[in-house]
Amino acid sequence: MMRAGDALEPGTALHRRYESLQAAPRGRHAAPPPPAGPLPEASALLGRLPGPWVAGRPDYRACYDYAVATLLGSRRAPQPGSGFVSPFLDSAFNDNVFWWDSCFITMFARLLHPYVPGICSLDNFYARQFDDGEICREINATTGRDLPWWTNLDGGPLYSFYDRAYGYRSLTSAAPDLDLATCRRPDLGRVPAAPPHLTLDALNHPVAAWAEWLSFTQTGDLDRLERVLPALAAYHAALEEHLGHAEGLYVSDWASMDNSPRNARLGFGVDTACEMVLDARHLLQIAAALRAAGRRADLDDAALGRRAEATDAAINALMWDPERAFYVDLDADRVRIEVRTIAGFWPLIAGVARGERADALVAALLDPAAFGRLNPVPSVAADEPGYVPEGGYWRGGTWSPTNQMVIAGLAAVGRHDLARELATRHLDAVCRVHADTGTIYEYSSPDLLSAGANDHPAFVGWSGMAPIGFLIERVIGLQADAPTARLTWRLPAAGPDCGVERYWFGGITADLALRHTDRERVVEVTADGPFTLELVGATGTSRHAVTARHRFEAP
Repeated sequence: MMRAGDALEPGTALHRRYESLQAAPRGRHAAPPPPAGPLPEASALLGRLPGPWVAGRPDYRACYDYAVATLLGSRRAPQPGSGFVSPFLDSAFNDNVFWWDSCFITMFARLLHPYVPGICSLDNFYARQFDDGEICREINATTGRDLPWWTNLDGGPLYSFYDRAYGYRSLTSAAPDLDLATCRRPDLGRVPAAPPHLTLDALNHPVAAWAEWLSFTQTGDLDRLERVLPALAAYHAALEEHLGHAEGLYVSDWASMDNSPRNARLGFGVDTACEMVLDARHLLQIAAALRAAGRRADLDDAALGRRAEATDAAINALMWDPERAFYVDLDADRVRIEVRTIAGFWPLIAGVARGERADALVAALLDPAAFGRLNPVPSVAADEPGYVPEGGYWRGGTWSPTNQMVIAGLAAVGRHDLARELATRHLDAVCRVHADTGTIYEYSSPDLLSAGANDHPAFVGWSGMAPIGFLIERVIGLQADAPTARLTWRLPAAGPDCGVERYWFGGITADLALRHTDRERVVEVTADGPFTLELVGATGTSRHAVTARHRFEAP
């Protein structure tokens, strides 16, 4: 197989620089994970994995089964010489693994833990982390080498390689332009201590601490949290050093949204800024959990908290558009870019949008002229110029990972009913396309229940979020808190019987069912270990001690 660096002409200065970066010390921040045995055959796992069901919806289960089977087929073992240290799940896009894809994949793969290598996929990125904390967004899955275009090939100040070629698949449609003098080099308002190892293209979407925290809520694995916190903290510090602007925001380029209409002028992304706030707050949460358990957590809480608060204030001062009642990006001169994209919802999950501003974001989600489409949530508001009803990639397409962000954000501000509604509508759309085509795609049309112009079928990948994660956590409504041995079930207000067989969290496996009769509505539970079951229903909340087999009246 061709190595990534072979795309550069051997003997050239660019090739030598790339090879020196690939030989640089890596992986000192996270200790190696415990040794993993060989991957078991998929057929040996199917009877152990969760079995979600909703009466009258065989399409949900068919799509779930397809997603699980495809995910099991995407398991990979690390190859010798790659520097990878753990089995992992493929990103389903090309020959590479992707940082933010892998983080989002863990968010639903954790529901299949310990039988699927979900969260341990991130160990390979930590193993390829530079000493200054940088992690490349795209790494060859066989060789462990960074994509050459995302490495700093001239050793100078931060630049964006792709800034000159934004568009759908444009990076692969023509020979890359190696004249680095024409690349955009953002002004940070200060001079970093040293140039980065990677480009601006490679340094985006710090969502790994969120992924690790969600995994912890499912597993209760303090050993893992203690092991990975130094890598997470180093990555956050690297982004502060290389992307942080003197005035409190963070420079951005396309930020993995290839052809978004914001890209032509993008200087400071609202998504990047909010993700840094979210990342800081999860780092603090992880450190607090470790210290509460008597574990080590080397983190400067005060400095991290101050920086997050300053960024929160800058977002609200500079990125809130009062006329559009929405959060928007800024250009390089810190002028607001007047286009509403999916990035404007990151303030919900980050805790940046509060009060009337959070309400305004909810209103935008409900507005059929904006984001309230047939298959929510489109990547661009429908009333923006250039919106593509068929999807158009990031010019309207509905994406499961950004839906995860929106839906988790709604839950964070207490809008659980709307979170369930949007998750259900997106799941319905994904299941309809699966029923018609037999597969799941990279993204979907916001306005048509069809595959549209998609060219990536079998994308599980992050598109497993809807048939696995949304089905279990939002439609059926189960969410675990393994550290406290508590399982919360937000019961559907109305509708058919539903449940999950073999639901696993914190070493406990349980069968749970909500059943209706003419006279009552009951929850039946069978478990192999003790936990607290919290039932949240239309008439209130009830808590029950579960030890074996039980039957409870549903609130």
